[in-house]
Amino acid sequence: MFVGTLSSIVGAVILISIILPWFLIAFAIVSVLYAMAAAFYRASARETKVRTSQAQRIRDFDKDTTSGSTLSYDRRYIPIFLRP
Repeated sequence: MFVGTLSSIVGAVILISIILPWFLIAFAIVSVLYAMAAAFYRASARETKVRTSQAQRIRDFDKDTTSGSTLSYDRRYIPIFLRP
Protein backbone atom coordinates (compact mmCIF):
# COMPACT_ATOMS: atom_id res chain seq x y z
CA MET A 1 0.00 0.00 0.00
CA PHE A 2 2.83 2.41 0.88
CA VAL A 3 4.70 1.57 -2.32
CA GLY A 4 1.58 2.15 -4.42
CA THR A 5 0.91 5.53 -2.85
CA LEU A 6 4.55 6.57 -3.15
CA SER A 7 4.71 5.56 -6.82
CA SER A 8 1.52 7.54 -7.54
CA ILE A 9 3.00 10.65 -5.92
CA VAL A 10 6.31 10.30 -7.76
CA GLY A 11 4.48 9.73 -11.03
CA ALA A 12 2.34 12.82 -10.52
CA VAL A 13 5.38 14.96 -9.69
CA ILE A 14 7.22 13.71 -12.79
CA LEU A 15 4.21 14.31 -15.02
CA ILE A 16 3.63 17.83 -13.68
CA SER A 17 7.37 18.59 -13.97
CA ILE A 18 7.36 17.65 -17.64
CA ILE A 19 4.45 19.99 -18.32
CA LEU A 20 5.51 22.80 -15.92
CA PRO A 21 9.28 22.80 -15.23
CA TRP A 22 8.86 25.68 -12.74
CA PHE A 23 6.97 23.26 -10.53
CA LEU A 24 10.29 21.66 -9.51
CA ILE A 25 11.39 24.91 -7.82
CA ALA A 26 8.19 25.15 -5.80
CA PHE A 27 8.34 21.44 -4.99
CA ALA A 28 11.92 21.77 -3.72
CA ILE A 29 11.04 24.75 -1.51
CA VAL A 30 7.98 23.01 -0.06
CA SER A 31 10.00 19.85 0.56
CA VAL A 32 12.69 21.75 2.46
CA LEU A 33 10.08 23.61 4.55
CA TYR A 34 8.32 20.34 5.33
CA ALA A 35 11.59 18.70 6.44
CA MET A 36 12.39 21.68 8.70
CA ALA A 37 8.90 21.64 10.25
CA ALA A 38 9.11 17.89 10.86
CA ALA A 39 12.52 18.24 12.55
CA PHE A 40 11.21 21.06 14.77
CA TYR A 41 8.16 19.00 15.71
CA ARG A 42 10.24 15.96 16.66
CA ALA A 43 12.58 18.09 18.80
CA SER A 44 9.73 19.87 20.59
CA ALA A 45 7.93 16.58 21.21
CA ARG A 46 11.05 15.17 22.90
CA GLU A 47 11.42 18.32 25.01
CA THR A 48 7.78 18.14 26.10
CA LYS A 49 8.24 14.51 27.10
CA VAL A 50 11.24 15.43 29.28
CA ARG A 51 9.36 18.31 30.92
CA THR A 52 6.39 16.08 31.58
CA SER A 53 8.50 13.49 33.37
CA GLN A 54 10.18 16.18 35.48
CA ALA A 55 6.85 17.71 36.52
CA GLN A 56 5.43 14.39 37.70
CA ARG A 57 6.32 15.03 41.35
CA ILE A 58 4.46 18.35 41.43
CA ARG A 59 1.40 16.84 39.75
CA ASP A 60 1.40 14.03 42.31
CA PHE A 61 1.50 16.58 45.12
CA ASP A 62 -1.37 18.54 43.54
CA LYS A 63 -3.38 15.35 43.21
CA ASP A 64 -2.83 14.61 46.91
CA THR A 65 -3.92 18.07 48.00
CA THR A 66 -7.01 18.23 45.77
CA SER A 67 -8.20 14.78 46.80
CA GLY A 68 -8.68 15.94 50.38
CA SER A 69 -5.42 14.80 51.87
CA THR A 70 -4.26 17.61 54.18
CA LEU A 71 -0.71 16.39 54.66
CA SER A 72 1.65 14.57 52.37
CA TYR A 73 3.81 12.13 54.27
CA ASP A 74 6.09 11.43 51.34
CA ARG A 75 9.46 12.91 52.29
CA ARG A 76 10.63 13.46 48.70
CA TYR A 77 8.05 16.27 48.27
CA ILE A 78 8.96 18.19 51.42
CA PRO A 79 12.19 19.87 50.14
CA ILE A 80 10.37 21.15 47.03
CA PHE A 81 7.73 23.12 48.94
CA LEU A 82 9.71 24.21 52.01
CA ARG A 83 12.48 26.07 50.21
CA PRO A 84 12.91 29.69 51.37
